[in-house]
Amino acid sequence: MPLNYIPQILSIWIGKILHIPLVPMLYLGRLLNIIFCIFILYFCIKYIPIMKKIVFLIALFPMSMQLFTSVSADGSIICSGIALVSFVLYARKTMKRKINVKDISLLLLLCLMLAVSKPIYAFLCSIIFWIPKARFKSSKNKLLIISLIGIVTLSCILLKLFLSSTSEARFDSSPKLDILHQIHLIS
Repeated sequence: MPLNYIPQILSIWIGKILHIPLVPMLYLGRLLNIIFCIFILYFCIKYIPIMKKIVFLIALFPMSMQLFTSVSADGSIICSGIALVSFVLYARKTMKRKINVKDISLLLLLCLMLAVSKPIYAFLCSIIFWIPKARFKSSKNKLLIISLIGIVTLSCILLKLFLSSTSEARFDSSPKLDILHQIHLIS
């Protein structure tokens, strides 16, 4: 999912503009990735009403730190999961207003970042059912919004799976053909 690679895309864009060589561009990608993750985690810890120290501790795990400082998308996936849980707990415990369009957009974005990158995380998106109906205009509105988020997320997952299966079907992945193809390219 391209959304999970925003810091890396930004580093490549900056690197191309400044004509930075490849290796420094990769280090710039790692630097921007950790800045992005720190930025997201700051707001998660700021707004989560309970377990602030636990979220901080999870962010400081060696594996989390390694993923935050790499050019993989796993760091932003971890931050998206923490952000989704933080927002739901914030909406459940301390939010005094009704959920608005910006909140719905944020929930949809977080669900897409999680579920499309790794479809097993779609189950984590069901945490939005914990948001009480008092935060919505009505019970019908809550059901409509959650259904909309679920349908869009599920559609994107299915689209991704369909596109990846059709692209894999074009190439035979047998090792014998791979070796023959590589020999043909060398000669």
